[in-house]
Amino acid sequence: MKKLFSKTVTIENNKSKEETITVFNQHIEPFHKDSSKLKFEGRISLEGKFNIKIADVVKMGRTAIYPIEISGSVFETVSGGSIIEFTISDSKTSLIFRCISIPFFLIISVILYTKVLKIEPPVPWFLPIFFMVMGLLIYYFLFHYESNKAIKYWQKVLS
Repeated sequence: MKKLFSKTVTIENNKSKEETITVFNQHIEPFHKDSSKLKFEGRISLEGKFNIKIADVVKMGRTAIYPIEISGSVFETVSGGSIIEFTISDSKTSLIFRCISIPFFLIISVILYTKVLKIEPPVPWFLPIFFMVMGLLIYYFLFHYESNKAIKYWQKVLS
């Protein structure tokens, strides 16, 4: 399931590696800051390796649920520009949430069909599978929506 929720993107620009790292630092703040004014939080090293997350996330006390994690590196090209390689993947908390919620929704659907709607057992075999597929499709489209939004943001900032 992790490969299904993963994307690799390469962005080329005409800025040097140092200028690109400076742009990253202007749009990323350190982890675990409250009242974030920037869209991303994380860190980028002087070598060009970075690990960032979307800052506007669901905050629950001291923990947060991050929808996606973005990691990668900045490479210098021969022509003086730079190449940024992004790997966008689902966060661990989101993966755990999905692994718990899909079976939960499956159990709820079986209870609804047998107890509430009074459909006689056995429940038609396609109904629980339908709900599992629908749940995964919802997660899949949400992941791609968030990742595409992040890609467009970085393409705009780095161009």
